[in-house]
This record gives sequence, structure tokens and C-alpha cells, in this order.
Amino acid sequence: MPNPPRLTWPPNLAHPTRARDLARPSSGWGLPRLIRVVVVAVYLNLLWLAACLPLVTAPAATAALVTSVRDWTTRDAEPGARSYLTHVWAHRRTATGVGLILALAAALAATDLLVIGLMDGVQRRAFLVAWLAVVACGFVAAVFALPVAALERAGVRHSLRTSARLAFAAPARALTMAGTLLLAAAMVSVTRAALLVVPVAVAFAATRCHAAATGALPHPTR
Repeated sequence: MPNPPRLTWPPNLAHPTRARDLARPSSGWGLPRLIRVVVVAVYLNLLWLAACLPLVTAPAATAALVTSVRDWTTRDAEPGARSYLTHVWAHRRTATGVGLILALAAALAATDLLVIGLMDGVQRRAFLVAWLAVVACGFVAAVFALPVAALERAGVRHSLRTSARLAFAAPARALTMAGTLLLAAAMVSVTRAALLVVPVAVAFAATRCHAAATGALPHPTR
């Protein structure tokens, strides 16, 4: 029986097993392979956390994580600090622009909620229902904005417009992505240790949902 693959740091996925095979349940999941996937996921999450420390770089760091996970699972590309930072630099403009717009929208929604809280009686309930409906629709429509910026290397306007189009063309995928984000936020709120695994899982879900939603479009997005 051949010896199990030896783990290295940072992990080298080019040998003896391929990263694409690691993401395929059909290829067989032995203990060494499972450990290897967990090690790579934790490594990428640590890179993401470090890149998010300045806060302003968080959108570019997130887009780079999505791109790194896509390359790992579909292109057999070895994830590492150099390649990850290269993706961060490549996404610095578009992802930051998208993130800024989303942050401003979230701040506006929070301000509206504070104003609604000052209302009384039936008026407050009516405005609260309307606020919830608008926020829910906006959240679902924007759920693909960063994945589009990361995977399609498009501009800010194209990323936001395409995100809304994908949500309209494939509402089930958009809802799945939105639910994944909410579940991830809940897990992180329960235990901060989830930050060592959850971001890569969300990035993987983003790549899969984006691919499926893009296939549902009636014509190319660009």
C-alpha cells in the first residue's frame, strides 16, 4: 500500500493529488485527503483574515478569496500567499468600489431603520414591513456583486448590474447564496473559531452558485 501524501506548509496541491480531485466527493475521501483540504482551507482563511485587517481592503481580500478557491477547485492552481496577494492587487479597484457602494447601501438602510424606530403605531409597522421588503430584495439582488467582480474581472457598474440580472434569472441560486451568507454570519456570531473554515466554504458556494446562475442567463452578460 502506498504511503499517504506528506503535508507541507504551505500546502502543495500539485502533487500527489490534484486540487480539483480534492473537491470531488466521487474521487474518494480518505483521512489524509480530508486533512489536506482542511489545512488548505485554514491557510486560505488566515490569508483572508490578514488581508482584511485594514478593513478598507476587505472587499478586495474577499474577491481574491473567491478567485483563489475557483482556481484551486477548477484549475489545479496551488493556493499560496503570493498568488493570493496577486489576486488582491488585481481586484483592488473594482472590488473596493463594489464594497463601498454596498457599505453605503447598508448604512442607508440602518439609518432608515433608526428613523422608523422613532415612529409610532400603525405608521411604524407599515414602514417596517416596507423596509424589510426593500432590504430583502436589495440583499438578494446584490448577493453576486463581489463574486461577479472576482470571477468576471468586470467594472463596478457591470458587477452590480450583472448581480441583479443573475438574481432575477436564477432566484433559487441567489436565495441559496443569501442563505449561505446568513448561515455563515450566524456561525461566526456563535464562535469566532468558525472564521478558520467558514470563509472558504462561502467562497466555494459563491463560485458554484455564480456558475449555475450564469448558465441560466438567456444571453451573455457582457
